[in-house]
Amino acid sequence: MDLVVNGQLASEHNLILDDYPDIPQAEHNWTTTRAPGADSSLYQDNGYQDIKWTVSLSMADFDNIYIKSVMAMNWIKAAKTVSLDLWPFQFNVKTVDITQSSNEWGVTQSIKAEFMLESFKYLKNDPIIRLVNGANQSNYGVMPAKPLWKITGTAAGNLEVNDQVLKVVNLSGDLVIDSKLMIANHEDWISGPYPILDQDINRISWDGGIQAVTILEGRWRSE
Repeated sequence: MDLVVNGQLASEHNLILDDYPDIPQAEHNWTTTRAPGADSSLYQDNGYQDIKWTVSLSMADFDNIYIKSVMAMNWIKAAKTVSLDLWPFQFNVKTVDITQSSNEWGVTQSIKAEFMLESFKYLKNDPIIRLVNGANQSNYGVMPAKPLWKITGTAAGNLEVNDQVLKVVNLSGDLVIDSKLMIANHEDWISGPYPILDQDINRISWDGGIQAVTILEGRWRSE
């Protein structure tokens, strides 16, 4: 069992997990309202809370310990994704705080990292998917996905994902669209909603000068 940060193992940075941390789980927030005269309550979905997740690690050996401890902490501070090597999923990191304990000679012995995580699990090893025009594409998670798309072509066209239509008003080469961040490398080339994949099966098609559509990152997620 090993901690994985940005795809690298803690053991590669002279660190050993002290114990097996629990799988992070986001709390789902609801507001309950009791309407006068109603037979049941009304529930408002307020989404999911960010997750606070703490791991404790010890230094594996003490050769060149000052340099190794600084490098280890810098590695953790740069965390964008975090997981364990046995898990098929990972979490996106929003912030990380580090505390360390030292012996009487000032040598770092252990590190405690407190990660603030986004609410959802994301599938590791997200495959690149080259789509077939008019075919169905499964969502490999259990929640709507906001992929990173690449559209290639030579002229204007439309990308239709279920009932969503993205108009590509100009196209010359590659257009990369990030549906999560709602940005594109050529904002002036597009008009319409950023395409999102529903749960289960999605029908995807395109026309005009669009020649190919690729999902670079599906960002398949679950609770």
